[in-house]
Order: sequence, then C-alpha cells, then structure tokens
Amino acid sequence: MVETDTAAQLPISVTHHHNLFVPTQWTAEATTWGAFVAGVLATGHRHDVIKESAPLISLYALRPGGKRSNADVTAVYGICLDFDDRPLPDVIACTEALQAEGVACLCYTT
Repeated sequence: MVETDTAAQLPISVTHHHNLFVPTQWTAEATTWGAFVAGVLATGHRHDVIKESAPLISLYALRPGGKRSNADVTAVYGICLDFDDRPLPDVIACTEALQAEGVACLCYTT
C-alpha cells in the first residue's frame, strides 16, 4: 500500500450495502482515505461469513434513496479491481504498477 500525506487526508465517502442481493444503500460514511485504510487494517479478515451474504463497501456516493446503480451515483472516490481466479503474482504485479505511479491503494480479498 502506498500512503502519502496527501492521499491520507483525501475526503471520501464509503457506501455500505447489506449484501449483494440488497441494492439499496445501508449506510454512507464520510471519512478520509487514511481513516478508511486504517479501519480496514484494524478490522482484519473475517473467515466466518459467506461471501454472497457479506456486507459490500463501495467508494462512491449515491443520491438519497438511490440504489446500487450507475444512474444513482453522484460521486466516485475510488475504483475497485476484481481479480477473480487470478494467480497471486498477477495481483501483486498490478499493485506494484499502481504504487510505481504513485497511486494510493489498498489490496484485500473476500
């Protein structure tokens, strides 16, 4: 993970959904990139949930009452890359390429 003072202070919004099957917003949290990363790292990885029923997080804001839909997104604060069935070296290579460009990133798995 690359963490710079500028990135750590960047205001973001994190949208939470109950799970993959509930498209409406559960909560939205105004925070900073640094606080978001610290929270993810402090929480750790839980193995006691089923992926399909686990809460979802997204780095975007939705209009009030909006659903998980492009039409309801009002701002984007980050992107999420999905590496289904990719070998670990591919994921590491992507992370290193982002870091080489000075992009603040967080790599985690479900």
